[in-house]
Amino acid sequence: MKMFFDIKEIKKYFWCFVLVFIVVIFLDIIYTGKINTEARNFLEGIENKTFDLRQQITSKSRVPNKDIVILAIDDPTYEYVTETYGDWPMPRYIYADVINYIEKQNPKVIAFDILFVKSLKSDNNSDEKLVKLFKDYKNLYTSMNFDDLPPELRTPTKVDDKFSVNVDNKLDARIMTFSNYRPILSSITDATSNVGHINIQRGDDGVVRDFSPFVKYQDKFYPHLALLIAQNQLNSSAKDFVIGKNYKLEVNDKKYPITNQGTMFLNWYGNANVYEQISLAKIVKSIELENKGEKPLIENNYFKDKIVYIGSTAPNLNDIKTVPTERNLPGVIIHTTFVNNMMDNNFIHRVTVEWDFIITLVLSLFIGLTMLRVEYSKINYKYMIPINTSIFVGTLILYYLLSILLMAKFNLWIAVIMPTVGIILTFTLVYVIRYFLKSKDYEYTYRLATTDGLTELYNHRYFQEQMLANIENCKKTGKKFSLILTDIDFFKKFNDQYGHQAGDAVLRQVAKTLKKNVKKTDLVCRYGGEEMSVILRNADNKAAMEVAQRLCEAVAGTVCKLSPTLESNVTISLGVATYPENGQTSTELIEYSDKGLYIAKENGRNQVGVVKN
Repeated sequence: MKMFFDIKEIKKYFWCFVLVFIVVIFLDIIYTGKINTEARNFLEGIENKTFDLRQQITSKSRVPNKDIVILAIDDPTYEYVTETYGDWPMPRYIYADVINYIEKQNPKVIAFDILFVKSLKSDNNSDEKLVKLFKDYKNLYTSMNFDDLPPELRTPTKVDDKFSVNVDNKLDARIMTFSNYRPILSSITDATSNVGHINIQRGDDGVVRDFSPFVKYQDKFYPHLALLIAQNQLNSSAKDFVIGKNYKLEVNDKKYPITNQGTMFLNWYGNANVYEQISLAKIVKSIELENKGEKPLIENNYFKDKIVYIGSTAPNLNDIKTVPTERNLPGVIIHTTFVNNMMDNNFIHRVTVEWDFIITLVLSLFIGLTMLRVEYSKINYKYMIPINTSIFVGTLILYYLLSILLMAKFNLWIAVIMPTVGIILTFTLVYVIRYFLKSKDYEYTYRLATTDGLTELYNHRYFQEQMLANIENCKKTGKKFSLILTDIDFFKKFNDQYGHQAGDAVLRQVAKTLKKNVKKTDLVCRYGGEEMSVILRNADNKAAMEVAQRLCEAVAGTVCKLSPTLESNVTISLGVATYPENGQTSTELIEYSDKGLYIAKENGRNQVGVVKN
């Protein structure tokens, strides 16, 4: 059975593992902010946008709780109040009348996403009427708010301990902390324990994605109003909460995902109209009609067993937020979404960064190994790039679809940007490495084709090509170049006396000496047998003769090691030809320098032969 990976290819695949490791380390450095916090924030910002897009897609399939109703302080309510009473805010006795009207229908909860912060001097009796209802109805809830107003502008006051809860923060989640508190009516806080904060946390881009079930103030923890409402619906009166293993918020026997920031990612159910909204003005008019004995605008028992949230939806009342599914969403809908998530245990679970790295590693390895496998297959080269590109794009598309499916079916938020960056980097680096390897292969093949294996000098064919190239260049530029032919003296004697291995050693060491004593721009070639040649670029005859003499002396002054125990001196004979005066073609130049070489041998060897014209 043929192995998927050929043993010969292991080295090439090894580079894939190396580059993927480099990619993951690079991403780790970015995402941990070890080098560039701005880069990390930029990538996290894009990841948040992908979360928003997934929420816009998946929220359409989620069914909100039909028992949640919002009494909206909307534009018609604002208009009604200002026309009827001349100014804003609304007299509090109206809220009291609304509470009495709804309570007759036995709702589950009435919650005010409104701060009752000070008495209205023009209508003190309204406060008393409202406070009485907070004493009478145990299903009535209201809000408080924390901020960081400087103490010189407002002195921080203590909040009654009865509103606090115990949070066993086992994992040291960084719960949102405030330095100041905006007091609400003390008569209300004295009358009820059903008070929760309504602080909402925005992301760096101003989008609300997560929710703080607790805030910390003066070393005490205070629950969100929405958490209290959810507990009411879950029949829980727990005052003790635990942030435990794997960042889970433990409430009685239930566990909910919570982040290391002490927040919970909301799972959205749709846009601004996801929950039924009834204008508060409609309720007020229904009360007026009922008092007159006429039919109200709201059917009887409409609010029976409903969770009723009273909050602002009018844009000019400044409680509008941006969320993943809606650009302008009233804050009260954010609260009801939390309640809905809590009741359904439907919060988004953001997988850890460690899992994001594992996913990135697996996808990057898949892309890298698949691309290399395609490259080393029998597929026609012209089809490789389209196939690899298709694999690259297809992998990204399938992964994006998987991320949407996991969010829709399992409320899982897996990273999209980190794997995308990893895949793109891997895709790019594989091509870079492939180009590098092909370049190295080409360089190796080219060297084999142009180099003599014994001496590592350029071979005869390359010598002939360079002779022609230099002639053509000199014709264009008007410059000169010279050729030196060399022959090792008495070379046959070395072979006969010491053997061919000693002869090969002489050839290698003479070649090394020649290369060492010419410029890097000059070419030293093996002409054939024991003959070698040197092409001197931009050298006239005088310069060439000087170089030839230097080479002759250098070889003569070098002791050649024939074997581990045997050494010998070697000499060479040389002949010089210069273009254009000694020849117009490579053949003429070779013949002329060969004449000089013959003269050197005739005159006793170990010298530069000079042709006399």
